[in-house]
Amino acid sequence: MADDGWEDVTDPAEIKKVLGLKAAQSMLGGGGKGDDKTALRANGLDALASQVDRVYDLYQQNVRGGWPNSISGRVPSTLRPENSQFESAGAGLSDQALAAFRVPGVGAQSDRELESFIAANQPLPTDSDLAIEEKLSNIRRRVDAQRNALGMTPWSWKGAADSAEKAPQDKREDDSPPIIIPKAAGEAGRDGATGPGPAGPSAPTISPDGSSEWSTDADKAFAAEAQAAFNAGANREQLDAIAEKYGTRPFGPELEGAIRYRDGGGKGVRFTVPTSGRKDSSWIGALGATPYGTATAEFLNSIVPVDEVAGLIGGEGAAKRAQDAKEAMREAHPIASIIGGTAGGLAATVPAARGLRAATGLSIAKSALAADAAYGAASGALENNDDRLTGAALGGTLGALGNLGGQAVNRVVSRTLSPAVAGVVKTLTDKGVNLTPGQIAGQGGWLGRVAKGVEDRLSGIPLAGESVNTGRRAAIEDMNRVAIDEALAPIGAKLPKDVATGHDAVAWGQRALSDAYDNALGAINALPDNQLTQDVSSLYQQSRTLPKAQRETFDAIAMGDVLPFLQNGNGALAGRDLQSIKRGLDSRISKARSSSAPADDLLADRLEEMRAAFFDFAGRADPANLSAYKAADDAYANFVAIERAAAKGKGGVYSPEQLRTAVRQSDRSARKRATAAGGARMQEFSDAASEVLPSSVPDSGTAGRLQLGQLFLPGAAVGLGAGADYTDSPTLATLAGGAGALSAIYSRPGRKVVQSMMTERPQSFVKLGDLIGGRQAETGQTAAQLFLKGSQ
Repeated sequence: MADDGWEDVTDPAEIKKVLGLKAAQSMLGGGGKGDDKTALRANGLDALASQVDRVYDLYQQNVRGGWPNSISGRVPSTLRPENSQFESAGAGLSDQALAAFRVPGVGAQSDRELESFIAANQPLPTDSDLAIEEKLSNIRRRVDAQRNALGMTPWSWKGAADSAEKAPQDKREDDSPPIIIPKAAGEAGRDGATGPGPAGPSAPTISPDGSSEWSTDADKAFAAEAQAAFNAGANREQLDAIAEKYGTRPFGPELEGAIRYRDGGGKGVRFTVPTSGRKDSSWIGALGATPYGTATAEFLNSIVPVDEVAGLIGGEGAAKRAQDAKEAMREAHPIASIIGGTAGGLAATVPAARGLRAATGLSIAKSALAADAAYGAASGALENNDDRLTGAALGGTLGALGNLGGQAVNRVVSRTLSPAVAGVVKTLTDKGVNLTPGQIAGQGGWLGRVAKGVEDRLSGIPLAGESVNTGRRAAIEDMNRVAIDEALAPIGAKLPKDVATGHDAVAWGQRALSDAYDNALGAINALPDNQLTQDVSSLYQQSRTLPKAQRETFDAIAMGDVLPFLQNGNGALAGRDLQSIKRGLDSRISKARSSSAPADDLLADRLEEMRAAFFDFAGRADPANLSAYKAADDAYANFVAIERAAAKGKGGVYSPEQLRTAVRQSDRSARKRATAAGGARMQEFSDAASEVLPSSVPDSGTAGRLQLGQLFLPGAAVGLGAGADYTDSPTLATLAGGAGALSAIYSRPGRKVVQSMMTERPQSFVKLGDLIGGRQAETGQTAAQLFLKGSQ
């Protein structure tokens, strides 16, 4: 017999570990009755292992995944023959297990325990997937334990990797990666591997942990590092440390034989690459294999949580598998997961928000907020299996914050595209009043009021206040000019830019009105009619109710400015006569309006009525020029309020409140009904001005402020750097630079630019902004879902 290198190995246990049971029996010369019993038990274990693999194959083909087993397992075998096939294979395990596990001579008590074990671990079609896999794992572990006791190698189980993945916490030695010992060199073993060793017994081959579908990068790295360490002489502890590093269970007892073989001079021990990568056969795992499938699975999961449903039907194991599948697909396709989950969440929350609005009457924005908070709480509780209460609190908070954040972003974007200009602001800006930033923003909600408050406070600070107050005064001057233009609009007159506001502007308006009347009345030459006589007589009677001083004044005006024209040679009134009456009455009215005596206002009212009576006559006397006369008369009626306000203002420049008061006083309707209804002449403009602009005209400056301005003007003119050079103080330079910025903003060009940015957009932008703003609730709900899905 040729020397094969084994003649010095005589220990039976060592030979069994290296070569296996049958080879050991052959070398040791075994063949007695005890050996026959051992061989019989070994054959029984092989037969049982084969039956377990058969049951596992049928489980994979016909039972695993799909409909819950508690439902499909109860379908009659005539409709589902796979159930009968699986049940028969499972029942076949009983006889095989009794034959393989029974130990003769140990008594009836052991037999009862064995029968209980077999009955408890017989797989049934109605068992959940997790229960079937656990029963098969229990039988596998017992078979491998028996084989190990007999010195046999562990069986290469089908699906062992799946079983290992399901119970990673079990680190029993007989559950560790098996070692496959091939036969003689060049001869295929039962796993199909070929030993690379020398003649005689080949080098042992260490197998990966179970059979899976592919090797991951970590598998390859583990095999390479373990192989290199083994070849370098690593002991068991060092190799198990490498296994732990890669999250793999320690090697089994067969590693000792491989180490002894190596240490005895053997060559060619090979570490095969593990194959831990596997495909999830559940429906959610199958969907999650692609981005589109992931989006679909997340859409469904956002409406009905699949892991919770799986847990209700198939138990905790099914829930765990579904949860693992969800996490895997989220990691593989994060964008598709968020998109699908967001769409599913919207499919659940949008109808809920509409229903809540219908039931409670809340606004759609508030209903959407409540729906998102509730949805977030529910999904948070379902996703957090360890602490439902904390999950609900966190989820509800995220849902609410996401909704509020989305609505805030919607408002910013929509108002940027289509500024939400308050109606009163638009009334002024459309007519040409150039406002300050605070005056524009002050009508736009609490944030706008904060901005206006900042401007109000800046107006009282030296230097900064100069710029702000200059801008505010300019806005009031614009209001004065626009008010005159509005009053004279019926005759088409506009105040020239070179005419200053105040007394000059009012005088120009009066001349424009006089010219309009001259043009309208020039062709008139007619006898006073009965209506004029009745109107004058009625006014004379009304004047009797005036206080004595005002009554006497009325009589004097009538005798001096009116009656002489009615008592001329032929009794006819020409256009020039009416103009003379108008000028005389205008002068008297203006004087009465400027008086501080309240009774003089009553006198002015009677004189205005006298004036109106004569111009009503002019309209009757010359119908051809009636439209021109009416236009002049409308302009005059508007201008009365301007004259009243200017008479009260400083230098003829009136505040918005003074104009508003003048408009109310000029209302000639009974009990000021026109003013009460908001329809008095010039009322829309005066009300808007009074609401937006300050109630008083800001001071144009004081000596003290002018001195401060002179101190900081160099810094304001050239900015922070030059201000630092001029003042030689960083603090003063900063103030100067800030003052320069404020001066630019509140200058007339600066205010025009800022006003345009805050109030004007192309029509296409406005339409888009309005469209976005009308979807505020939907934006909030979308943001809430993105917030929730992104946090999973």
